[in-house]
Amino acid sequence: MTEEIEERLPLELKALIVAELAARGDRASIVAFSLTQRAMVNLCQKYLFQDIELASFALVRRLLLILRESPTLAQHIRALHFFEHTGGDTKWWIYADGNVSDILAVVPNLLHLALVTAFDIPHDKFPPALAEGLHGVLPSLRTLRLINVHRVPVSLFNRMKSIRGLRISYTTFAPPEDWAQIRASTAPTQLAHLHVDETLLSGTWFERLIDPSSRFPLSVRGLHTLCIECPHDGRTDQVDRLLSNAADTLHALEINMGQCYEIEPPFVTLERMRALKVLILSDIPYVARDNWARVALSVPSLDHLVIHFDESDWSRGITEMFSRLFGPNSTLKLVTVHLDYDSYLEGDYQLKDALCKHYHSPAYDGRKVVVAEVSDVVPPVDGCCRILLYKEREYEGRMAGWDSLLSRYVSSASYARDIV
Repeated sequence: MTEEIEERLPLELKALIVAELAARGDRASIVAFSLTQRAMVNLCQKYLFQDIELASFALVRRLLLILRESPTLAQHIRALHFFEHTGGDTKWWIYADGNVSDILAVVPNLLHLALVTAFDIPHDKFPPALAEGLHGVLPSLRTLRLINVHRVPVSLFNRMKSIRGLRISYTTFAPPEDWAQIRASTAPTQLAHLHVDETLLSGTWFERLIDPSSRFPLSVRGLHTLCIECPHDGRTDQVDRLLSNAADTLHALEINMGQCYEIEPPFVTLERMRALKVLILSDIPYVARDNWARVALSVPSLDHLVIHFDESDWSRGITEMFSRLFGPNSTLKLVTVHLDYDSYLEGDYQLKDALCKHYHSPAYDGRKVVVAEVSDVVPPVDGCCRILLYKEREYEGRMAGWDSLLSRYVSSASYARDIV
């Protein structure tokens, strides 16, 4: 872009161009734009500093220095993600260093926060400075992710005034005697999105969360999306109680079966989930496919079923399962089956191709296959079956990388706005 052209473009038009690049997620182009002209720097800073991911102590320190030199930049920050890795050069910096709390103290417009600590953290006490920093930003936060964070002060629940999305995984809270600090609430904050792992279902906080009479500061009676892991011991009373709370509002549900025993039938009932449109069954035993198909069909108005089997040997009896899923009484419009990439290449091409009208592989290999001939077991024109391939390391990376399958399959405006 020449200086002559730059001068002919009004600042308002440049602002619209940058806004469009931001809407597309084209961060590289925004950076390039900011280097073309001094006047563009201020336009671009708003978008470059909106969403920041910090995965090392050096990056945290660098951001703090930038904010101290240019304090006005802090007002642009809407989302902060602190990711701590076990193999990093500096371990446990989220707990041991005060820079995280210093950053939290100067971001007045923060809406989304993620704290993900190393798995082998040795600390048995939550840092007072970090607790103070969280107390400061919590009232305005819309989403919070705490993953592998330990000894969390329960008083934080009192400060969650605007929370819409909450993810808590492999996290521990302060001793039971500290729960007296929780103030009873007559107008609890309504959660729209919740993600919890099975280690938390027996905790004091979860018991209070699903008990309306406890007057907990948070409520799940208006949940739109839920991702939950079923306990390995097969006890799902807490899961059922949670689902009962959101029977009239839950739009999308992901259930991770973990290591539940294959010989046991499904123990979660979904007939009451009147608003459920998207159901994701993750890591289900292949031998339990018929039982889980029956559970899926019991949902009154389900549109999309996503299945991830925990075994690669899935071809036996799969046609019968699809015939049942798209039977005359089914409301399903789409079934997506996740398959291991290598298993697909080594398996029966004809069977697997016959089971789908459209097959999409991940973007990294760019392949797309449209199947011309479809077998009788494939759903009719008002239904569709899709097979999505993934690399094993890609799936493992997703599980370790803190994102549920819901983020891939739920595209509602509220979910996109409330979850980062």
